Amino acid sequence: MTIPPLFRCPISLDLFTDPVTLCTGQTYGRSSIEKWLAAGNLTCLVTMQKLHDPSLVPNHTLRHLIDQWLCMDYGFDPDYLKTIDPDLSLADLKHKLESHEVTLTTKIETLGKLGILSKDLAWRYGLIQLGFFPLLLRLLFVNVGSRRQEKLDRDYSELAEQSLTCVLNMLAFSKLDSLDMLKEDSNLASENPKFLARIDNSPAS
Repeated sequence: MTIPPLFRCPISLDLFTDPVTLCTGQTYGRSSIEKWLAAGNLTCLVTMQKLHDPSLVPNHTLRHLIDQWLCMDYGFDPDYLKTIDPDLSLADLKHKLESHEVTLTTKIETLGKLGILSKDLAWRYGLIQLGFFPLLLRLLFVNVGSRRQEKLDRDYSELAEQSLTCVLNMLAFSKLDSLDMLKEDSNLASENPKFLARIDNSPAS
């Protein structure tokens, strides 16, 4: 998928997930520009103008344009997103699951919304094409699987359950080579017997 230049952060060159605009009018990905400013830089990286105001203003218009582009490219119905959350963004949804700075509570809420989307037949394949399936596996096995079952608190148990629900919804539509990541560390798999049992009993197995 070719990303239009307007939709790329000028620092990371990745698709915007949380675009914010500086007083210079230049838009950046939030995490990228925050690192730039945190390093003591008081200029706009692109224009090199001095910042008289370091405030970051969310660029909602650009974020919604990106969502419309994603929906159009994959044949999604953008109105279905609004029935789940009027401000729901696919790019933001993925960002919240990938980010190490997002709270566990926010990740659980995000997984709940993704779970609703993944139940819809028309959305499952598109979500997989956008890379959500391996992301969910990493979330489940790295964030949760590396913790021994007896040490899982309520929040991590809920995170695991929500992740697993989404994984099972997408499993029949996914390339099973994504599951090869489980072979990379047998300890991760051995600490998730409930997950493996549910995979074995799923319709795709």
